[in-house]
Amino acid sequence: MYWGRKESTTEIAEKYGVSEETIRKWLIKLGIPRRTRNEANRVMAIRKRWRKKFFVDWWKEPTWNLGYVVGAVIGDGTLTKYGFKITSTCKGWLQNVSKIILYWCGWYPIFKERQAKVRYMTKSKGLVEKTVTIYEIGLWSVDVAKFIEEVIENISKYIRFDAFFKGFISGLIDSDGTVFFGEYNRYRCEFKKGRKYCYKAKNRIRYVAIYNTNINLIRMVKRKLREYGITSKVLMNDKSRKRAEYILCLSNKKSLLLLYKIVSLLHPKKRENLNKIMASYKL
Repeated sequence: MYWGRKESTTEIAEKYGVSEETIRKWLIKLGIPRRTRNEANRVMAIRKRWRKKFFVDWWKEPTWNLGYVVGAVIGDGTLTKYGFKITSTCKGWLQNVSKIILYWCGWYPIFKERQAKVRYMTKSKGLVEKTVTIYEIGLWSVDVAKFIEEVIENISKYIRFDAFFKGFISGLIDSDGTVFFGEYNRYRCEFKKGRKYCYKAKNRIRYVAIYNTNINLIRMVKRKLREYGITSKVLMNDKSRKRAEYILCLSNKKSLLLLYKIVSLLHPKKRENLNKIMASYKL
């Protein structure tokens, strides 16, 4: 009601016969942020002048925000007939995604966190189990769920729009992608005038990868990236998996530079690594 119908805390309190302070406490308890002054002024303008426009199907246009939400749902999301949810271990990224969802359809998703046990293998200790915090945002609307499902089924039609594709590829990388930058020292030897010279040299590993089990989607993204002059490779992650996982990998300098111009990453760690890659090219 607060973000979806754009009602104020006073109006909600009057509707349910409680005080305004009670509504504010519940907003804090449910993790729903308060509107800033600029957002409150924008809501008032919408309610006065553009109320009819706000409640039509303007949110179904193939914009950057829609593309990002669809990419995030395909990567780290779960879609049902009642809505969708996106889970991650990065709280800051989900907060940014919540704002994108708000700007896209006018509804602010519900934020939750829970503790989960994760098992992984190490060389020294073997199988190790640790507890991590999982964050989750969910938007529960039948209309929104139906529309997202339609977009995913007809993704080839929406991906033709540049604004949608730029948001879509950004959401895919932020959710189910990897931006890697690593440096390590390596000894190199050269022979000059019959003498052997050894010195330390820095080796850098730089690549951006997108993981998905749908090979048709991976190939579709590869063809669209080629229109921007970006070359990539399609690899298979692990053949022993029950369900094959495919990787779209970009590693050459020209492709990474062109990709940097079209994506806007919201994940803090991945955005930082992409900036490090650009800095390593001394741009």
